[in-house]
Amino acid sequence: STRKLSLFVKLTNNSGGSLQLPIRLYLPTTGVTVLIPAGTPANTVVALNPDSSEAGGGRVWFTGGTGTLANKASTVLDTLLFTLQSPASQVRFSFVATANTSGGGGNPPSLPNTIATVPDDSTHTIVEPGDPRFIDYRTIAYVQFQRSATPSQIAALLAKYSAQVVGGDVFSNTYVIMYADPGPTWAAVMSRMAQLKAEPGVLGATPAPRQLGVRRIETRYPNDGPTMRRNDWIAGISDTLWALKAIRAPQAWGCETGTDGGPRPKVGVIEWAFDSTNQDIRPSIDVPVFFPNGYSGTAVVDSAVSFFRYHGTAVAGAISAAGDNAYGVAGSTWRTALRLYALDATPTVLLAPMLPLSQILRQAAADQIRVLSISSNFAINGSTPPGTASLRFSHWGGPAA
Repeated sequence: STRKLSLFVKLTNNSGGSLQLPIRLYLPTTGVTVLIPAGTPANTVVALNPDSSEAGGGRVWFTGGTGTLANKASTVLDTLLFTLQSPASQVRFSFVATANTSGGGGNPPSLPNTIATVPDDSTHTIVEPGDPRFIDYRTIAYVQFQRSATPSQIAALLAKYSAQVVGGDVFSNTYVIMYADPGPTWAAVMSRMAQLKAEPGVLGATPAPRQLGVRRIETRYPNDGPTMRRNDWIAGISDTLWALKAIRAPQAWGCETGTDGGPRPKVGVIEWAFDSTNQDIRPSIDVPVFFPNGYSGTAVVDSAVSFFRYHGTAVAGAISAAGDNAYGVAGSTWRTALRLYALDATPTVLLAPMLPLSQILRQAAADQIRVLSISSNFAINGSTPPGTASLRFSHWGGPAA
């Protein structure tokens, strides 16, 4: 004989924040225990809900409605239907409820600051058929989403497979996800890949090769000011972005930005003037701007001095503008021990320029500067005393920080 069972479900949010609905309710294959008669196989219990689906051998329901669920709020009442096949009469169900925090975008979420710890033994890896040199994770996959994939599609896939994000690449819209073991055979792994590929918004899925390990990110595309947003990196609309791509800055930033700890490189910039209050370079500046003795650095507001200040700030920014701060540009290194050496804020030509320049060079040596930039040239000016070089500004076409 068979009997129908109605199980009423109402969930309360105790996460401390709001959750995105619906909530994924998962009943794993080990989640059903027949109490009476003891020892009766759990497969005598059959789920009936037409909106449930299979995942990893278990059953999945999306419950709670749509929208968001505030902290301490409860979902609407839902009903789960089952058939109890004889001889089962009393059953215990063990569900797993998961939900995403509300909001989110279409790109991979922020990745952890450390490489994820992933299982690395024979219970989580598998040898590819025909070639024992190639070993893959059977619990970890690369899942690449289409650019048109919506946030809800991405969230639904992660919830459906109870997936944990352990890495990813923003530029290619790829998640590295870890999930429950699909089984110890190659066929089981390929079946899981087929399931992932069939999900809405997915471009492709493949097992993660064990030889490559699981890296948190391969490239880093910061979010800065206008024309340097993350979407601009993909469109490539900025000359500055083109230049940074040409020197493979995103790949370098994927390894180190200068903000990950350790001693900062000592970098110096020699220019006419700077805006040392600029919020893009200010985090890197250690000490006040250095002026040679006898030069006051008094700001003169005219077109020439304004341009010099712009240029000095731009050069300092190209070297060490803070990246991923929603402002300005991203420097080659996002954080340095930056020292600024100003020839002067006032004159456009210095007679006998070696005097202030020699003071700056001695100071830079005392500061133990490892990289020193100067964007000026020396030229003989007929109006100056014979044999005297005048130091003139040499234009540099980069952006301001």
